Amino acid sequence: MNTTDAPNSAHTTTLGPVLTAGFGSTLAMWIVGWLTHLPGLATSTPFALFLLCAVLVVTLTAFARLAPSPLRAGLIGGGVAGILNLLILGSVLSVQAEDTTQMADAANQFRDNAPFIVLGYIALTLAAGAIAGLIATFTRSRQPATDPGVWLARFSVITTLTFFPLILVGGAVTGTESGMSIPDGVTSYGAFSAMLPMSIMAEPRIFLEHTHRLFGTLVGLTAIALMLFTLAREKRLAPRIFSVILLGLVIAQGVFGAIRVGASVGALAAVHGVFAQLVLSFAVVTACKLSSLDRHPPLTFDPKTTATSKRAERLTHFSAWAVLIQLIFGALARHTQGGSHALWTHVGFSIVVVAMVVVSAATLGTADHESPTGRLLRRIGRLLMATVFVQFVLGGLTLWQVSVAGDTRPIPTADQLAAAHDIDVLEALITTAHQTVGATLLAFIAISVYWSK
Repeated sequence: MNTTDAPNSAHTTTLGPVLTAGFGSTLAMWIVGWLTHLPGLATSTPFALFLLCAVLVVTLTAFARLAPSPLRAGLIGGGVAGILNLLILGSVLSVQAEDTTQMADAANQFRDNAPFIVLGYIALTLAAGAIAGLIATFTRSRQPATDPGVWLARFSVITTLTFFPLILVGGAVTGTESGMSIPDGVTSYGAFSAMLPMSIMAEPRIFLEHTHRLFGTLVGLTAIALMLFTLAREKRLAPRIFSVILLGLVIAQGVFGAIRVGASVGALAAVHGVFAQLVLSFAVVTACKLSSLDRHPPLTFDPKTTATSKRAERLTHFSAWAVLIQLIFGALARHTQGGSHALWTHVGFSIVVVAMVVVSAATLGTADHESPTGRLLRRIGRLLMATVFVQFVLGGLTLWQVSVAGDTRPIPTADQLAAAHDIDVLEALITTAHQTVGATLLAFIAISVYWSK
């Protein structure tokens, strides 16, 4: 039986596609925008603008063609993306201070031509949405999803995906010693977060810390939208509770981040880093709870898959705890001074983690090929096996990089940026990849725990 409201109105069949298309395209644009604006990359403004518009049209089209009304989904979804993207357009609309010493006067001040930029931008996003809607109309799916539950499940996946760039950029902040580059925890040099001038972000460490905060804002807005969407469309109690808890965890993580800026304490930074990955794991579980397979579980199970699930349930729980302990050791080694004990414990315990994950993955791989649950368990097993292998290799590279780098470098504060040491790009790339893949591994473990129960 369908546990969501029947699609009995245009509003019902529009909300899901619009939210999914709007937030999904925004996430894609932010990732591309972040990559093209990385310090050191001389990406021209016209090319970056063209690339962002292309990403907007392509992603809107991809979502709209699955909707019952592609034109409406593309057009309104483009409007939603346009509103969300004001969070990054604000850096262009604000008065461009030459350096941080001018921010006391320039903070939260708009340029004279800001209204014209906004009008042109709105026209551009609506045009992109209309183009996407028209393309989607002629290439639409033969079986568009009208069930709000399907779109709720898709939006929960988008919500989960927003956590990955947040964690990746957070890892880059730590790897480049950028965490204290902005002195205030709520505002940015006195400016509302969305209005920090682009000129100030020319400093690499400020760029990384500020964009980390922006991605955090996007995660928060997406979690709010998911909660409201779930409360409006989902009749089951458990998913409704999960969506509320997820928003509470996201808010708590944001508070941790703000406190961490005001208190340069390594242990607090470690808590902030580990808690972020726990929130990601809960987001993954929430998406599983909102999935179509969970709403419409099979009535019968293959005996082989049932036996596999029973064995895997215990193994994946042990693996989850092992990975969590390993993440704590890694965070302590990375964020605390003189963390050599935590580092070598992290290195030694990795053998235990790899062994447990490999056994769990191999067990999941024994499920049957025919049933949806069996095929899902097999896919999860393959993902776990591949991810733990990549993570082990990255761990070796990180250990090599740490031995080359020597002692931990101090984190420069905002008033020390001009004289701060250069960023070790290779080290930042390796350590950030190691942290991000570690978060991905924990997320896959969370999925395996959920579906093997």
